[in-house]
Amino acid sequence: MQKTVKTRQGGTLVAGIVILCVALGIIFVTIAVPHVRENHIFEQRLHTLLHSDCERVVISDPLYKNAATPLDRGAEVMLSEAQIKELRVLLQGVADGGFRNVENESGVGGAWDMKCQLRAPDGTRTDLYFTESDVYFYADGTAFCFEAKDLGAYDALYAYMTGLLAVQALPE
Repeated sequence: MQKTVKTRQGGTLVAGIVILCVALGIIFVTIAVPHVRENHIFEQRLHTLLHSDCERVVISDPLYKNAATPLDRGAEVMLSEAQIKELRVLLQGVADGGFRNVENESGVGGAWDMKCQLRAPDGTRTDLYFTESDVYFYADGTAFCFEAKDLGAYDALYAYMTGLLAVQALPE
């Protein structure tokens, strides 16, 4: 009789451990796998902006405040080779410091921030959006946000990009 009780307790312990492992596995799959996927997509886009051949690079901001009425706002500039080189140097400085994946914003109704878009000779394009505090890519109604770890380098990059738009937006 004593052996039966010990066997049941051992079986209960094993079943409890199995259930706990399955629960941890489910939590890992629902949290970590999407996080890893987002990081991978971001790294690909960042690498493309930094190293790919390009036909053109455009910086635009649809809400740039250069006009009195909201309907006339917005600015866009196509970068020269020298400007692309400087942009890449500054972006590489930010990338060297690293990024951290921060909370995503869903249901934002589009991407309305400053955008850096690269068009490759084969016609593919890559874009990242920049705010004063973070970088994101937009997909399926969600802004997948990343914060630079080196805020000084990021501020220099953001100032350079907004400066390019400011020069373009000057009245003629």
